[in-house]
Amino acid sequence: MDTNSLQIIVIIVIVILTCIYVYVRNKKNAAAAIERRITKEWGNIPSKKYTSDSYSNISHYFRNSTGVPAHVIDDITWNDLGMDDIFRLINNTYSSTGQEYLYKLLRTPCAEEEVLKEFGTLADIFGTDEALRKSMQRAYMKLGTSRNISVSDYLEVITGLEPESNAKHYAGWAAITASFALLAFSPAAGIAAICIVIGYIVVSYYKCKAQIDPYLACVNHILKLDECSSDVISVISSHDGLEDYVTQLSQLHHIMAADLKGSGILGASSGLDGSVAAMLLDYVRILTHLDIIRFNKMIKKIALHKEQVFLMMELLGRLESAIAVASFRQYLDSNNGWCEPGLSHSSIRLNAEGLYHPLINNPVANSIDEEHCVLITGSNASGKSTFLKTIAINAILAQTIYTCTAASYSAGYYRIYSSMALRDDISRSESYYMAEIRSLKRIMDAARQQDSCPVLCFIDEVLRGTNTVERIAASAQILKYMAERRVLCFAATHDIELTELLESCYSNYHFQEEVLDNDVKFNYRLYTGRAASRNAIKLLSIMGYDDAIIASAEQMASDFIKTGKWRNI
Repeated sequence: MDTNSLQIIVIIVIVILTCIYVYVRNKKNAAAAIERRITKEWGNIPSKKYTSDSYSNISHYFRNSTGVPAHVIDDITWNDLGMDDIFRLINNTYSSTGQEYLYKLLRTPCAEEEVLKEFGTLADIFGTDEALRKSMQRAYMKLGTSRNISVSDYLEVITGLEPESNAKHYAGWAAITASFALLAFSPAAGIAAICIVIGYIVVSYYKCKAQIDPYLACVNHILKLDECSSDVISVISSHDGLEDYVTQLSQLHHIMAADLKGSGILGASSGLDGSVAAMLLDYVRILTHLDIIRFNKMIKKIALHKEQVFLMMELLGRLESAIAVASFRQYLDSNNGWCEPGLSHSSIRLNAEGLYHPLINNPVANSIDEEHCVLITGSNASGKSTFLKTIAINAILAQTIYTCTAASYSAGYYRIYSSMALRDDISRSESYYMAEIRSLKRIMDAARQQDSCPVLCFIDEVLRGTNTVERIAASAQILKYMAERRVLCFAATHDIELTELLESCYSNYHFQEEVLDNDVKFNYRLYTGRAASRNAIKLLSIMGYDDAIIASAEQMASDFIKTGKWRNI
């Protein structure tokens, strides 16, 4: 062997060894980064960033799911309570499947004790077994998220797709073979033919790929689901309490394995993570169209396994949601605490001690024990709306993730509604008042359904969109209607008159404030009884309004209280 040949061999060996070294080093660095991320984010507020599209996609699994329970948290209630922020606080997941299931979980309160306790047990298992939890998180991180698509959306569409013929792709194989054969007869003509054919193959590849790319991404994610299922089975197979998940996932994996075999070319199983080999595989796909050919062959098979895919998504999603809830509980442990709820079908009573809002730093906790409807009075910013949201959010958390932000919480199983943060709907030419009465009507309709769980509802400033006389009259009758049915209603109001009109069927509570040294102080504590103070005019003074306005307003209010009539200005 001459010197030049030896040098070439040495260079090739060095290049190969360098590539291997870089690949191994990158794998180790990636693994170390995963470990750091898992450790850093556990028990803390998730640092996820959402685009409007990616966040919108999260809800699609919930909206596309079959077998949705009779009661869900409707859009009005979800938005009133700021449940998007609650979801983001809990969402310490690493896969689309996990976060989409968690979102669905929070929107579908459960009234079955066994199901809720089983989920609580799952969270306990992952919260106490660090090695198990980290192995699961690695598997879900490998599954990853599909940022630009909702798998459930495209899965529905794929089941109706007709696969295209692969004839043109096979023709490309024949053309490139013929072009290389032409080299033996005419090198110049062969090279020209190869260039033309490769150009056509590349252009047609990207054209076909653009048409099926969202569906291809969906199929690819389904393959990753199956791969993740296999990883999860191996992780949890020897752990007590997880046997049902092992059995069901194993059955699904076995059913789907034959039809998914040989699909690594689509990218789900390569595991090459941006390496040189992965780049070479991309070129192979471009020149051979193997991923498109495999996709066309798999469409019908995916359609046959639609139910299995949804079930696999549910099982894997439930497990990762339990991990996220375990992390949420750890976060609460290091802040203001939490408890598992006590729930009963035999009582409508709600009894909570040390109840607080999970999104508030240094929150003031309150307690309440009621089986009657409740009216809450007090000035603006005193804490009425926040308290209503605190109870409502905890009622949802109790019946979804079996976790409450309270020292103790016991209650019935409820159908939960609110009418709190409404606004004019310009698109429907609908005033605030029309939006409000429409919102209240849906709660009253639910109250008439006596064959299911009682209604727990929250109303902030009943009928604020109309005049005082009609507001009080109509509000009194609506709230009385609620109290006469199987409803536990919490309503906040500025209309002190309602506390007297409804004192036979509503318990009264209030929040209060102090005006001292030209400043207003709120303690955000809940007190029994109706509000006794009226500080709205005093607040005008604190804000620097003219003294003449303050004095005249106070005199008019005093005269009205004495006579029940307004004097002319």
